[in-house]
Amino acid sequence: MTALRDLPAHLRIVVVLRYYADLSEHDIAIVIGRQPGTVKSRLNEARRRLALHPALSPKRRVRLMIARRDSHDHI
Repeated sequence: MTALRDLPAHLRIVVVLRYYADLSEHDIAIVIGRQPGTVKSRLNEARRRLALHPALSPKRRVRLMIARRDSHDHI
């Protein structure tokens, strides 16, 4: 996926660990050696960038924006 490949490495890794490896934010924090808040911030930024990426269809952009909004509801 071009959009994922275009993300900076520090954002791409949290997306891959969360959505491909199905790790929790807490587990990702342990793997990358950062605080859980950093993981949440990076996931949010990655979702924002992916939602704006021109390679994504409008339908996928909407799904990313909904996921981003829903992640804020749990904070």
